[in-house]
Amino acid sequence: SNPEALRSLCPDCTSCFSYKRMGFVRSRSRSPCRADSETLEVQVCRLTGDTETHWVSKGVQVKSFKAQFLSSAEDLFSKHVLLCGSTALSDEEDAFDRIAALSGNSTPQIQIVTSQRSLALIASPHPLARLILVDADNGQCLRGYRGATPASVSCLLVDWTLKRALCAATDGIISYLDLACKIHALPLLGHQGAVRCMAACWKSQRALSGSIDGTIRVWDLASSSCLLCLQGHSEPLHCVLVDWDAQRAISGSADNTAMLWDIGSGACLCSLAGHENSVQCLSAGWKLHRAITGSADSTLRLWDLESRLCISTLRGHEGVVRCISVDWTAWHAVSCSSDDSIILWDLRSSLRVRSFLGHEDSVHSLLVNWPSSRVLSASADDTLRLWDIQSGVCLKTMEG
Repeated sequence: SNPEALRSLCPDCTSCFSYKRMGFVRSRSRSPCRADSETLEVQVCRLTGDTETHWVSKGVQVKSFKAQFLSSAEDLFSKHVLLCGSTALSDEEDAFDRIAALSGNSTPQIQIVTSQRSLALIASPHPLARLILVDADNGQCLRGYRGATPASVSCLLVDWTLKRALCAATDGIISYLDLACKIHALPLLGHQGAVRCMAACWKSQRALSGSIDGTIRVWDLASSSCLLCLQGHSEPLHCVLVDWDAQRAISGSADNTAMLWDIGSGACLCSLAGHENSVQCLSAGWKLHRAITGSADSTLRLWDLESRLCISTLRGHEGVVRCISVDWTAWHAVSCSSDDSIILWDLRSSLRVRSFLGHEDSVHSLLVNWPSSRVLSASADDTLRLWDIQSGVCLKTMEG
């Protein structure tokens, strides 16, 4: 996209260049091109829809063009597919082998189509790369991140848009990572034990973490400083949710309670007591002033956050309730348990709608896409299962 840079790649035609952007063609020529100069059109199609066309000479200049242009176009979070006409090229070498073989007045078009990679950030036991960025399409390891501590990862939070991550360790230290440039800010220090849960508002550079030391800390990510330490739970934290607009948070703990907090002042607004064992998971409908908690006592409880009272108790699981997802518009919830089961609930009637049966061991987590009526569950039986919410049928089993 830089004409000066392009001219430097074409010493045989230093004053002739053409480029096209969004349908408008502009050109300039102060001297004619050499008649025997073979040229190549390279078109770059980006996600924005903008198109840039460049002309450069073949031969050694093409190698320079490849080194300069492709390296500048390369992006860890993007992938490039090269096309010659409608033929996909295996790699850059294949493309430029074809270019080098040009004869006569041939000017084939090479398109570089850019799209976003499907990525996964995975915790690793390796002390020099506690986190690994992986291309989810082919399993290729793209980059490793060391973090601020050699301790094992206990909790991970990622913003793929801003390419930022919070990585918490078993020693209580939290690393704030820039995934694009492989650096991290100063570590977030203060917790005296493993961090079990986190939440972040990336736009305002605020984060909240809960630890087995029984405390919740509010962080300023820009300065890596702790703004508040919320104390009230007497046992380790398991889960936390935040309403950043209203400056409220709700936490669940091994002390059998959930607590509602004002994270602006650090005050505990109320304690939601009633479970007979630890609170393992929760969900909140902040605008509806409702919350639901899942416990190791095998029950789920629906709470009114204004009156601070338990509205109903949902019974059906026979083991620890591990995870819950709620569609607050339809008042439906899906929960999973160590009893191998998954249950769909009607929160208005507090009744079980249906069970999803098939896993042969504890179901640890689930992900629900409510608009498409799909549930993805992960189990200790080493399988993932995809379910249809409406029928309860298992659509696919993935083993690994």
